[in-house]
Amino acid sequence: MDLDPECRELGMHKRNKHVCDQESHTSSRVCEKCRYIFDNWSPATDEYDQDHPYAEWRHWGNILAFKDAASKGCHLCILFLSQFEESEIEDAEGAMRNDEMDTLSVLAQCEPMTQSATRRSGQGCWSLTLTLPLSDGPALSMLSMSPSFVALEPYADFSTSTMAKPVLQVAKSWLGDCIRSHSACRPSQHGPNPTRLIEVGTDGPRLILWAGICGPISYATLSHCWGSLKILRLVKSNFTQLQQKIPLDELCQTFQDALKITEEVGISYIWIDSLCIIQDDPEDWNREALQMAVVYGRSSINISASKATDGSMGLFASRNPKSVERLQVCLDWEKWDTFPEVPDPLGDICKGTLYDCAPLFMHKRCISESPLGKRAWVLQERILSHRSLHFSSQLFWECKERTACETFPGWLPGILRWKDGNIEAEDNLEHWFAIVWLYTRCKLTFTKDKFVAISGIAKSLQERYHDEYVAGFWRKDLERQLLWYSTRPTTRPSPPRAPSWSWISTDSAVNSHPAAEYRPYLIKVLHVKIIPAGNSVFGNIRHGVLRIRCGYLIPFTLGSKPTSINSHRQIFSGGRMFSISLVFMWDYIEAEEYSGQLYLLSACRNRATGVTGWYWGYVLEPTSLEKGQYRRLGTFESVSDAKETVEQRLELENSPQYKAPDSAYAELVPNDEFGKKQFVITLI
Repeated sequence: MDLDPECRELGMHKRNKHVCDQESHTSSRVCEKCRYIFDNWSPATDEYDQDHPYAEWRHWGNILAFKDAASKGCHLCILFLSQFEESEIEDAEGAMRNDEMDTLSVLAQCEPMTQSATRRSGQGCWSLTLTLPLSDGPALSMLSMSPSFVALEPYADFSTSTMAKPVLQVAKSWLGDCIRSHSACRPSQHGPNPTRLIEVGTDGPRLILWAGICGPISYATLSHCWGSLKILRLVKSNFTQLQQKIPLDELCQTFQDALKITEEVGISYIWIDSLCIIQDDPEDWNREALQMAVVYGRSSINISASKATDGSMGLFASRNPKSVERLQVCLDWEKWDTFPEVPDPLGDICKGTLYDCAPLFMHKRCISESPLGKRAWVLQERILSHRSLHFSSQLFWECKERTACETFPGWLPGILRWKDGNIEAEDNLEHWFAIVWLYTRCKLTFTKDKFVAISGIAKSLQERYHDEYVAGFWRKDLERQLLWYSTRPTTRPSPPRAPSWSWISTDSAVNSHPAAEYRPYLIKVLHVKIIPAGNSVFGNIRHGVLRIRCGYLIPFTLGSKPTSINSHRQIFSGGRMFSISLVFMWDYIEAEEYSGQLYLLSACRNRATGVTGWYWGYVLEPTSLEKGQYRRLGTFESVSDAKETVEQRLELENSPQYKAPDSAYAELVPNDEFGKKQFVITLI
């Protein structure tokens, strides 16, 4: 193949019929290592099982050669390189300099991401994984290759910065299209208005009261990380001053950039938490913090400073334009006569399948795993907002009807869109569990805010659920929701912020137990009593009590800790040791060392596994405050159907000497329909 002088000097090939880029159908330059992958794609994948094609090629021999290829313009290497952390690059360079590794190589491999990605169909989604060996294990950079069914958008002037005019024009077009065409994205007009806003004007920004605004208005909101930076805040002493004018030079860079974007998209007002809530007035803070459903639900657009860890970093980012440009790859499948030619939107460039090649986790990394996306308050802001504009290494747009970015301004391909758990579930409880799953994995600077920082979501969902909110749960089907467990127990908060039966009582990430789907439940919540600390059940709680009908409690004490992570803990009951394959999932670290008497309360059973079934339930400690009153310490799971285990378990469940006496319960109630004794206990 003839090379032009520039390409020959760079060691790169112009595209023949494999790689296409944005600019007027001209070639995208790729290095010889990346070129080899696509030139040898068909023969390589042909060597493996046709239903599960997989291939691997050796890439550049070391990190410096890899970086050099990227610096010389290889589009694929630039995309690969953009997915590594700076610390990973430094590690690889250090390992090579210090000769700490026998070999340092970069490997590219390809494997199907869907069953349909067979060598004969060519229509599935593929991944390209570049493996970078490091001192403590390999780092991976993954690109997706998904069939492109849409022609490249007109060439855009991708800039070295997200603050460039063409970039902001894309943002304005997203907002304009959404306002004109997306009925599902119209901000809510229900409920009260935000108390205060910041007016963005030619005379400089100033704090205004909503009551002083005539007629309907549109406003933006800002999501940002406070960090450790001292920023200008609204306090009692500067309230009057900020109503006159907010000094621009006293605002952090993120706030200045947010004002600029607000004005750029044609909006005159913005809400910023630190400037619209009186920070040294607890009464004002508590009242306003519970209004987030209104503030973000009525916002015309939410501006997210996704990449910034504090206000000094601003909204805008510098980047290599190639890391944002859309790269298309055409795989030549014509050697198999069973595969038809695919119409090519670029003309007679290739016969085969045209693929969009992009970082697989670009959406996840830029939003969900960004510094901002890890904050608990921000999860609420993102969910409540009808439209969000995320500022990261490139701009991302999210509304109820579209997810897009600069690389894919029309629509982000489904394979690239990161779905946070089951957050789009139609079932109310699955939807709520998905939110709780995400929320408990986010960070809170002040854990005392755990109720308040999710209150806006709970408020907004109450109308959808038609249900009563109770300490992080919903009253309907509460028995199912109570089977949550901590994934990694933490220290028990002191003083307690929530009743022990609520997931808000722990600082751990939590999951909903799979057993929660099994019915019938062996408990019944008869009554719930919530005493809020303020005027709202969505805020902090002073006291929460469950009154539960249940079967027998089994008193026990813990045996010695298991010697291996996969072994089960023995228990002592009625003076006897039992090995019944119990797995304990503690809510707090301290519970694992508990030396006093505890109680097992079975909550549900999976009858499908046999007559005995597998049991799940709660580990309770008596409060000694009232008869039949307990606190939750964790959950247990009985997971074995081995003969010896089953025999011991049946003996423990059915023999009177192992059952708690009547004095352990708050109340005795009539037997159930099967003639089994029933009791009432209370959980606090």
